[in-house]
Amino acid sequence: MIRELLLGIDIGTTSVKGLLVDVQGQPVAQSRQEYSTSYLRDGWVEQNPNEWWNTVKKVIRELIAKSGVSPECIKAVGVGGHGSAALPIDEKGKYLRPAIIWMDKRAQEECREISKYAGEAINRINKYQIIPLRLEPKILWIRKHEKEIYNKTYKFISPTGYVNFKLTNNLTVNYSDGGLYLAYDPVRRNWSEDICASLNISRKLYPDIVESHQIIGTISDKASLETGLAVKTPVVGGGEDTSSGALGAGVVSPGQVYAEMGTGSNVGVCIRDNLCHSNFLVFPHVIPGFFLLNAQIVDTGYVMKWASYSLLCNGEIPSVDEEPSGMIFLPYIGGQVHPIYDQYAKGVIAGISIASTKERLIKAVMEGCGYSMLENIDAIRDFGVGISEIRITGGVANNPVWLQINADITGLVILVPEIIEGSLLGNAILSAVGIKLFPDVNRAVKSMVRINRKIKPRLNFSKRYQKYYVIYKKLLKEMREVFCQLDDLAHVKKEK
Repeated sequence: MIRELLLGIDIGTTSVKGLLVDVQGQPVAQSRQEYSTSYLRDGWVEQNPNEWWNTVKKVIRELIAKSGVSPECIKAVGVGGHGSAALPIDEKGKYLRPAIIWMDKRAQEECREISKYAGEAINRINKYQIIPLRLEPKILWIRKHEKEIYNKTYKFISPTGYVNFKLTNNLTVNYSDGGLYLAYDPVRRNWSEDICASLNISRKLYPDIVESHQIIGTISDKASLETGLAVKTPVVGGGEDTSSGALGAGVVSPGQVYAEMGTGSNVGVCIRDNLCHSNFLVFPHVIPGFFLLNAQIVDTGYVMKWASYSLLCNGEIPSVDEEPSGMIFLPYIGGQVHPIYDQYAKGVIAGISIASTKERLIKAVMEGCGYSMLENIDAIRDFGVGISEIRITGGVANNPVWLQINADITGLVILVPEIIEGSLLGNAILSAVGIKLFPDVNRAVKSMVRINRKIKPRLNFSKRYQKYYVIYKKLLKEMREVFCQLDDLAHVKKEK
């Protein structure tokens, strides 16, 4: 009997990952290949789409080789990736410049212009937070500074959209990706004519929107030669990585809470109605009819990588004891997004002394990320969401010490799925539903997602961390003016 396998791909911020899994959710093979990111100057972050595609090809070929299966056993493909990138392509699908990705903060002035000219329409239609993370500020930046490229642009597409185009020759964007764009109308589930008119952006620059489980095409002859996949293998719309990750963690019902903690980290809750809130990211889940109320915590992976190299020099993360570090770390080395947007926020270590060991410093970093998570969980609770447990996926799920710290700081039970790369499993699940191996997402999740670890908070540590959390909030509040002053001084130096 031929084994039915599903392929999930995730185009992450620093790497492409792939998973071959069967319909019971048993992994057959996994692969991960890194690719480069260009940091052109402070706050400018770009990626080359060729690297996305070339790395995807390597991952797929490695999965087929590792598994030893015939490509015909792979019944469907689901691709997802990081959202809100601005990639302009021409009518032939050729990219016109590197993608400006979600981490890029150059479009501050464009955000102010959007607030001035389109703020009323946005507030009326979706109440979206106007921040550089969004697609439209990047589009306006390209129009202002690279007009020739803008004039040649046929569509702006996402990383997922680009790879899906290379696989199928079809240009689309899934709802979870498109739902992050300022032009998205959550009521009509389409691009808003009013917002597009206010921004003076043609609606034609946006691709057609598709459901995440919808079959958008099949593997082309060319893509088959390049990847090793069988011709005419179905490909579904896929999901923005946070949404796919939530699905892979088993988040299918309102009130379920997730935290995807990888290079960039998010915490959020599944909701039935679009709350249209300007301080959070509210966008469609990969499950039709549901939304995610999402907060970006901090760039957890980048913070730890910075700490392990900058504080320890060798990149190794030492073991830590159970005691709190005795320090407060504000983890905002790339600014803060939620619950308060502060582009000037910086990293701070308070309480360091001659007795502060490298182990304690690393623990302070873990705790700081935990305080950031709790701050956003408290903000989510303000919506009346009762939270008792949280599902965590991503790299942090491999670190039992960090998981326990998060449990102790938040006071929540932490559930860890068997497959911690939630976005990979989520995209595989979407592909299974797309080809009707399951009648709906709920049935697929019941078959393919399993929780295999439960971490409970320790009451004595939670009480102690609550006292540190009070200091964390006070320090963050009092440092905001200092952050602005530091930024002013930095610009004075550059001008000289």
